[in-house]
Amino acid sequence: MVYNRRVRGNLTNLFWFCLTFYLFLVFKDNYSIYFIKNRLAKDFLLTRKRLDVVRDLSIKRNVSFNVQKHFAFIKTHKCGSDSLASLFMRFAENHNMQFVLPIHEWNLHWPSIPNPITDFLPSLKQSNDYDITSLHMMYSTNKWRSFMSKETKYIAVIRSPIHQFRSYFTYFGIGTILSKKFDVPDNKTFYEFLLNPQKFAKVQRKVWRNTMLFDFGYKGHETISAFIRKLSEELYLVLIADHMVESLVLLKRKFNWSTADILMTTKNRARKPYNTIDKSHILLYEKYAPGDHLLFNYFNQSLWLQIKKEKHFHEEVVEYNRLMEVTTAYCDSAVPSSETYAIPSQRFSETITLSFHLCSQLKRGVVKYISHLKQLNYGLV
Repeated sequence: MVYNRRVRGNLTNLFWFCLTFYLFLVFKDNYSIYFIKNRLAKDFLLTRKRLDVVRDLSIKRNVSFNVQKHFAFIKTHKCGSDSLASLFMRFAENHNMQFVLPIHEWNLHWPSIPNPITDFLPSLKQSNDYDITSLHMMYSTNKWRSFMSKETKYIAVIRSPIHQFRSYFTYFGIGTILSKKFDVPDNKTFYEFLLNPQKFAKVQRKVWRNTMLFDFGYKGHETISAFIRKLSEELYLVLIADHMVESLVLLKRKFNWSTADILMTTKNRARKPYNTIDKSHILLYEKYAPGDHLLFNYFNQSLWLQIKKEKHFHEEVVEYNRLMEVTTAYCDSAVPSSETYAIPSQRFSETITLSFHLCSQLKRGVVKYISHLKQLNYGLV
C-alpha cells in the first residue's frame, strides 16, 4: 500500500512537471517579452529616479551641434570590423546616406585599390560622391578622397596584434593547411607557424607580415614610424577592438550620435576553437610582426589619452552595457512584427524604441546588408 501510494505520488508529480514544462514551451516567448517589459522596465524606472538627483550631470547628445554623417571606415581584417561595418550600414540606411556598394565583389576589389567607375554602384547624389563606406577596401589616401564627400572623417579599427593574427590564422584556415601538408597537430599549428613563419608563409598566399598595416596600404616605401605618423594626421579616430565599448562610446561623443546609433551585436565570430596563447606566442609574434605592434601601441595610447579628457565616461560605458543587455534580451525573444518597447531615457541617452525592425537590422550581417541596400536604393535583387 505504501509502495502504491509512492508510485501514484511520483506519477502525479511527473504529470504536473510535464504539464508545467509544456506550458513553459508554449508560452516561453511571451513570458520573455513580459519579463523584459516589466522586470527590466522597473529596473530602468528605478534608475531614472536615482538619476533625478543628479539631473544637472545629464550628458546627452547636443542637438544644437551637427551629427557627423559623412565618414569612411577602414575595415581591417579580424578586428571586429564586420560588426562595425553592419552598424555603419544601419546608420547609412536610417539616415538615408549614400553608401559605397560594390557592383560585383562584396569587398570592393581588396587587396587591390578599387576603381570607383568599374567597382562601385554609381552615386545617386548630384555631386556624384559618397557619404559612407565600411566594406573591405584597400586604403589609399588620395584615392579615397577622390570619391568621398568633402565632409568625410576617416576612422578605422585595430586589435591587439597577437589576438588579431590568431583570429586571422584560424579564419583563413592556415592551421588546417599546415596540419595537412606538414602533419602538424591541430593544437600546435599556431605555435609551429610562429617558430618558423618564413617556412610556412609560402604555403598560404593570404599570410602577410603585419597584416593590419597591410590593410592600411603600407608598401614599405617609408619607415613604419613615419607611416604611422602620417596615418595619425589623416585619421580622425582609431577604434580598438579589445576595448570596443569604450571605442563606441567615444565615437558617439565625437560624432554627436545617439546611443541607438551605436547599438551593436557581434558578427562573423570564429566558429572553431582557437589555439591557446601564452607569453611565448606573444614574444614570437612581436618579433615576426613589429610593425603591427607599433601601430597598435600608438593608437591604443591615443584612444586612452582621448578618453581621459572625457567627463563621466565610465558611467556612460556602464549605462551602454546595460542598454545592450536589454536590447539583446528583447531581440533574442520572439518579437512580433508590430511589437515595440520604449526604454526610458537615461543619463546619457534619449528614449530607445526597440522593435522587430531594429532587431532585424542588428542581426543582419554584412553580406545580407549589401543585398538589402542594393535592393533598397537601386532596386537590385
